[in-house]
Amino acid sequence: MRNSMHNRVEADVFIPAGGRPNTIDASNWRQFLKSDGTPSSPLVVEGANLFITPEARQSMFEEAGILIVKDSSANKAGVICSSYEICAAMLLTEDEFLDNKEEIVGDVLVKLRHFAKVEAELLFREFENYPGALPHFSGLISDTINRATDAVNQELQKLDDDEIER
Repeated sequence: MRNSMHNRVEADVFIPAGGRPNTIDASNWRQFLKSDGTPSSPLVVEGANLFITPEARQSMFEEAGILIVKDSSANKAGVICSSYEICAAMLLTEDEFLDNKEEIVGDVLVKLRHFAKVEAELLFREFENYPGALPHFSGLISDTINRATDAVNQELQKLDDDEIER
């Protein structure tokens, strides 16, 4: 029952936030459609990594008009939050964190909301202005972020100790 519930329940937005990788694939994506051929949900926001295969995502968009926000965009705030958790653990003792928890959590939530808004606005703006499915633009955004990160890291590696201390 649990492996097919996503095919039987209608919703305004379907958010797979758990489950097995490749649950919806090229061989079974049509089961996500109702008997009249319309989607059981017009929008999917992948909260679970790899729930839908790339082939199924493309078919669901092209053949059924289902908008899919890929996991790399939908989960970005979670990844950023994990980075903040690691930084806090490296920089603060447990007592220091607990003494400042309310302020730290508040600041992180403000940043996460901002980053999520920027990502969503960029994703949907690109989708509206250029042809292609949302997952395509999620991939472009992620690739661009990774390339920028790599470029910054390469430049940082070139700095000598005196430049780092400044």
